[in-house]
Amino acid sequence: VLLRLEKASNARLAHALAIAAARELEEETGVSLGHPPHLHGLDYLCRAVTPARNPIRFDARFLYVEEAHVSGALGGSGELEGLRFYAIEEAMALDLALPTRCVLEYLVGFLTMSEAERRARTENPVLRNRSWFSG
Repeated sequence: VLLRLEKASNARLAHALAIAAARELEEETGVSLGHPPHLHGLDYLCRAVTPARNPIRFDARFLYVEEAHVSGALGGSGELEGLRFYAIEEAMALDLALPTRCVLEYLVGFLTMSEAERRARTENPVLRNRSWFSG
């Protein structure tokens, strides 16, 4: 994950983003990458940025980790309601915000890639204004 994040930022920011992702994962879901977090299982998927004209904005990076790299019971801090695991097909049937839907669609394509194809990716996709761009 650090190499992919470094392509889109720099080494220091990449490490900070990976640590923040591990912390948020544990705080919000109860699922952990360990203490200290083992970052080798994370993979960088994409980034989504809302347009400057939007009153509510976000600039989010999305990462992926396989179940084998995490431990703990799904529970979290209580910030999220109705916390549970969803199959992607089940999640896609929900009324989702457009960025969430786009990232899940991107994840479906990512999951069809072999490990070699994932490592060979050179683009860092960014969702802006409902369209994907290379970041």
